[in-house]
Amino acid sequence: MLPVAASHAAEPPAVDFAAIKSPIIFKGDAVTAYRDPAAVYHDGVFRLFFTMVRKEDDGNAYLYTAVSKSSDLATWTYVGRTKGGENSCVIVDGDEYVLFHSPGNGIGVKRSRDLKEWRDAGLLTLGQKDWPWAKGRLTAGFVLDLRREPRVGKAVMFFHGSGPEDERTMFDNYASMGLAWSNDLAAWDWPGKGK
Repeated sequence: MLPVAASHAAEPPAVDFAAIKSPIIFKGDAVTAYRDPAAVYHDGVFRLFFTMVRKEDDGNAYLYTAVSKSSDLATWTYVGRTKGGENSCVIVDGDEYVLFHSPGNGIGVKRSRDLKEWRDAGLLTLGQKDWPWAKGRLTAGFVLDLRREPRVGKAVMFFHGSGPEDERTMFDNYASMGLAWSNDLAAWDWPGKGK
């Protein structure tokens, strides 16, 4: 049996909120913008996933899914980035993490066992081809995993769609919220599917 002091030594210290000097974690500038945060707390470490928009040497802006980590919420270390879109959402599925993000169209899915190396696991467009309200773009999937919640028993995805034209034509007009659900995060259902 381990001594009590040894078992407490393995626990991370409590977060000292007084040590956090600013609400700004990363400050954008003329080259880099940070937005769309989502966080996971695992093994005493906060991992912050976010959209990093960078103006690259060719003059174009590119979107990345970036990751930083912190054990105390005051000091953040940039971990890296993966090709991905905006509006990240990370959940646990068995022994893997699942990252949902928004590429140009659809809801991208990536999987990882260590939150560092990510592999592409598909692109969800759900019923977009049959939905005039989402023909322009389907995006921003947020998954709430309630598969172990007896009243729900499903993973529930909230997302938005815009249409009938693409967002370049009508960005903030005609955007609608949608809902889908899944038992396994691979096959998704929604009202009217298959009709």
